[in-house]
Amino acid sequence: MRIKNIAFTVLAGLAITSMSATAEIIYSETFDNPSGPLNGATTTEGGGTWIADSGLDHNGVLPVQGKRLAYLPFTPEAGTVYTLSMDVDITGPVDWLGFGFSELALGNSYFYQIGSAAWILQDTAGAVDLFLGPDTANQVTDGDYVAAPGTNTLKIVLDTRDTLWTVAYYVDDNLLNTAAFAANPTINYVAFGKANGGLTGQMSNLSLTGPQQVVSYSDWVNWYELTGSETNLVADLEPDGMDNLTEWMLGGHPLIADNPSI
Repeated sequence: MRIKNIAFTVLAGLAITSMSATAEIIYSETFDNPSGPLNGATTTEGGGTWIADSGLDHNGVLPVQGKRLAYLPFTPEAGTVYTLSMDVDITGPVDWLGFGFSELALGNSYFYQIGSAAWILQDTAGAVDLFLGPDTANQVTDGDYVAAPGTNTLKIVLDTRDTLWTVAYYVDDNLLNTAAFAANPTINYVAFGKANGGLTGQMSNLSLTGPQQVVSYSDWVNWYELTGSETNLVADLEPDGMDNLTEWMLGGHPLIADNPSI
């Protein structure tokens, strides 16, 4: 069985450089630990250590009472695209959850008090606000989008390739807005936090991805265990209309028909 998933930027002796469709995992957190505090726990992937207020457990359940914050260390580099996402299902009285990038790690604080840089606020009624600065400065939108009841995926794409960094905001893969910083912020963490108005719920599948891996064509061939004529640049093994050279350059899969997703 040779079905594997991999994502990388390609650079090889053919002097061809290209970018893949997906990126390398920096952090992944499933929040599926049945017990134990989140503070000091290690992420599912990436080896990150959580900094979290008491009352937050590693099972991803948000407690009803009290404001709570949790952080993972992260400092972006220029010239890269980072994608931060998390699934949330929040309920209860009118209350809100914040999620995004921040400068500070302050215990027992509200999310907007921690030098938040690019962040999403969702309240228990589903209204979504977008921000580009600390506190509630540089608001991008104000409740213009209402998420459907149940689990929603909050996603922020931070693009540091230009002189002034840009941000794109998504809920459930719906692009809500884009914005550019007037001055690039200091970012030291990714974080989430809840207010103290009675919100409860469940978090899952936090993900932070970033710089693409650089591999040669021969490494790509070895990863997918291609042999003989399968290794030819012009071979189309599925077929899906893309030969190996195209699959390699675009981050495709040589053994799965993935043309529509590239």
